[in-house]
Amino acid sequence: MNTVIKSHMTADELERMPDDGFRYELVNGELRQMPPTGGEHGDRAMRLSVPLGYYIYQNNLGIVLAAETGFKIDDYNVRAPDCAFVSNEQLERYGRPRSFFSFAPDLAVEVVSPGDTKAEVKEKAEWWLSVGTRLVWIVDPKREIVTAYHSATDNITIYKADNMLDGFDVVPGFLLPVRDIFK
Repeated sequence: MNTVIKSHMTADELERMPDDGFRYELVNGELRQMPPTGGEHGDRAMRLSVPLGYYIYQNNLGIVLAAETGFKIDDYNVRAPDCAFVSNEQLERYGRPRSFFSFAPDLAVEVVSPGDTKAEVKEKAEWWLSVGTRLVWIVDPKREIVTAYHSATDNITIYKADNMLDGFDVVPGFLLPVRDIFK
């Protein structure tokens, strides 16, 4: 569960905040403190991020970013997925910033935390899609599934342990046995 710390904040104010050891997201002007994740959450994120990153770098497709990387969508929204992919095309168009990215990633990965509700997870996936993310993977450690969203209403794929997670046209050729994420 995220705690609202302050309302009516801007992305510029967030960027100027001193490092206090906490992670934050800015959602519609509300500064939300993100509690540290647990071991299972971190393990699942890495079991997906490492092979994804290896594939992307081996095939020179772009860059993979860690959980603390902020994406500033507008003056009141800065979010940080558990893992993100930004294609070379986007890097050529927008550049590689020293601070927040000023555009949505091509792929956003979110790992469900124990305190997350289904509604919160679905809202976050829909939000990423609404700001231009082309593919969202929701990793659910409790149910041991990955849900891939291409749009908020259709083309949603649920992957179980015996399936291969597919990067589709966003990460072409990437396949990963879902069971590898939940070992």
